[in-house]
Amino acid sequence: MESLIVNSNDIAKRNLGIAYDNSFFRGSMQANLDAKNPEFVKDANGEDMRIVSSAESLDWVGTVEYVKHWNGIEDKLNNLRAEGRKLNTAQFPSDYYDLIDALSIDITRRRVQYADYTSLVTMEETNFSFSKTVNLKEFLGFVGAFQENNLAGDSVPLIQQKTGAKGSIEMQGYALGHVRSLEDVLYNLDIFTIQKVNEAFARAFIGKRNDLVWSPMIALTDAAGWNANQTVAADATSGATVEEKVYKTINSAIEKLGNLYDFQTRQEIDLSRIVIATGRNVDARKIDRAIRGQLNNSKGLTSNREPLEIDEIWMYKGDSFVYGKERITYKGIGANKAYLFVPGPAGAPNWTLVKRPITTVVSQGDALTLSQNKESRYFIQKAYNDEWYGSSSSNATITGDTEHTWGYVVEVNLPS
Repeated sequence: MESLIVNSNDIAKRNLGIAYDNSFFRGSMQANLDAKNPEFVKDANGEDMRIVSSAESLDWVGTVEYVKHWNGIEDKLNNLRAEGRKLNTAQFPSDYYDLIDALSIDITRRRVQYADYTSLVTMEETNFSFSKTVNLKEFLGFVGAFQENNLAGDSVPLIQQKTGAKGSIEMQGYALGHVRSLEDVLYNLDIFTIQKVNEAFARAFIGKRNDLVWSPMIALTDAAGWNANQTVAADATSGATVEEKVYKTINSAIEKLGNLYDFQTRQEIDLSRIVIATGRNVDARKIDRAIRGQLNNSKGLTSNREPLEIDEIWMYKGDSFVYGKERITYKGIGANKAYLFVPGPAGAPNWTLVKRPITTVVSQGDALTLSQNKESRYFIQKAYNDEWYGSSSSNATITGDTEHTWGYVVEVNLPS
C-alpha cells in the first residue's frame, strides 16, 4: 500500500469540496445562541445576507482573481467616499452592504488556504435549529432489525435510536472583533489595512477550529491520560535500527486500533480508513518509510517488509502568534508522538455540531456622533467525541464499562 503524506496545502485542497457559509444576523452573539429562526440582515434587494460559496482553487492571495476582487472592493469604497457625506451604521447605503459582502467572500477564500481539519477528523453537522443545550439524541443515528412475523396481526419491531452514552452537550460561542470609526472606513482607511484585518480574521478562525479538533488528544498525552490499550510504547528491540523500531511500533498500534470496540454497536470497530497524524517533518518521514516497508535503504541494510495498512499521514504543527502583550499558542503534536485513528467521515463517532458558521455582526452606529463601526465575527459549535476517545474519555458511562476497550484512536510513541 502506498502511503500519502498530507501537508497543510493538501488538507486545504481536500476542503475545496465544502460549501462555506457566511451568515449575517441581527442581534448579539448571545441572542443568537438560542434563536432557532434567526433574523437575517437584508441586502439592497431585500434578500437574506447569507453567502454559501465554495472555492474553485486553493490559491487566492496574489492571484488574478484576488486582484480583481480587491479592485472591486476599492471601487465600492471609492463610490461611498464620493457621496461626500457621513453616515452612521443605522443609515447604511446599499453599497455598504455590498462592501461587507465582498469582504466576507475574501475571508471565505482566505480560509481555504489554511488547513482546516474539522471536517476531515470529525463529522461536521450544521443546524441553525440546534438548541443551546443539545441532547445526544438530536444527532445520534437510528437502528432497526427485521424479525419473523406471521403477517396476520403480530406486532412489528420498531426502529429505535441508538443506545449507549446518554446526556447532552452545550454549545459554545467564539468571537473576534475589530473597531474602527465609520469615517475611517469611508474616507481614511487604505485597502491594505483592510486586507490585513481580513487575514487576521481568517488565520484566527482556522487556528481556533483546528485547536478544538486536536487539543483534546494532545491534552490527554500531556496528562498521561490514555487507556493502556489505547497507547503504544516505542519499540525497543535490541540491535534494531530506528526505522525497524518505527515499523514495529506502528504495526503494534494498528493491532491495538483493530482490537478497539464501538460503544454503540458493541462490535469491533471498522477500519474503513486509517490515518496517522504527527507534528514534525522528521517524524512524518520516518513514518512514511516504515509504512512503505522500505527500511534502512540509506544505511546499506535494505530490509523490505510488507507495507502497513495506513491510508494517509497528516501533519499538524499548531500555530503561534503575538496578540497584544501575550503570545497565543495552539499546541501542535509533539516530537516523537503520533495518533493513529479512524476519522469521523469514515464512520467513526466523532462530531462537530455547528449552530452558527462564521457570522458577521456590524453594530448600529451612534446617530449623534457618527461613531464606531464595530465589526465582529463569531461562530458557535461544540464537539462530541466521548465515544471516539472511548475508554480514554472522561465520560463515566463509557470508562465505567470495562467489558471491552472502546474508541477509535490510539496514541503512538515513536522511537527516537
